[in-house]
Amino acid sequence: MSRDPIRELGFRAHNRRRTINRDYNLYGFALNEPLSKYDPFGLSTMWDWWFNKSCWKCGPDVTDGLKASKTQVEQRFNDLKQTDPKRAASNCDPFFKDWTQSPDFAFGGWDLASLVWADPRIRGADGVSQCPFGRKCSESVTVNGSCYWKWSVNYALFGWMAKLCDASTVQMEAAIVAWKSFQPSDWPEVANSIDFAKAGFNGFPSSGSVPADDRYADCKPCDQKYCNSGLGPTWPGGGGRDRRRQ
Repeated sequence: MSRDPIRELGFRAHNRRRTINRDYNLYGFALNEPLSKYDPFGLSTMWDWWFNKSCWKCGPDVTDGLKASKTQVEQRFNDLKQTDPKRAASNCDPFFKDWTQSPDFAFGGWDLASLVWADPRIRGADGVSQCPFGRKCSESVTVNGSCYWKWSVNYALFGWMAKLCDASTVQMEAAIVAWKSFQPSDWPEVANSIDFAKAGFNGFPSSGSVPADDRYADCKPCDQKYCNSGLGPTWPGGGGRDRRRQ
């Protein structure tokens, strides 16, 4: 441990900005609590909140947005079956055909786009949202009072799709495994993805349930609700060749 190269000048400048009621050790680090506090720049322990589990919060509550999205998907698919049965059937190809026969689907034909991509409110990057908050809670959202990885929640849509396409859960799981096989880095998430797809198949979030995600056990549910106008489902449709992660 070495002394501050500008000696007492840093301390004096800091003291002019605020009232300090403690004695400062010019050789001290992180208030002499380096095991529980963080001071990466040698300036202050202002990052405590990022590592302090008592402050952590999950991402915003998207339960109502999921419900609205499910209704939108059902209405759009049923309308498509009436107006363009062939196109409606092609949206179900991934459950019944080889992946190479469904390029639109494989390259970005389905997503809850606002959930996983577009909306800064989900990421807490809009300058207003207070969730998610904390080192381990990023990329998470609150659903039915529990915290989950947003990319897993995205697979609720996959379950709704399978149900509407009259696919079996076996066909649905096979399609997920086939898709994940193209993305080895996502392979550890296949079980969580299948859990959400099964829940969606059974009516989630209005009914059905999903096991808790232990990774977010320290993230308190967020009481800030995302608007209930839906999460931007891109299915059904003509798809697109937007090579995005799913």
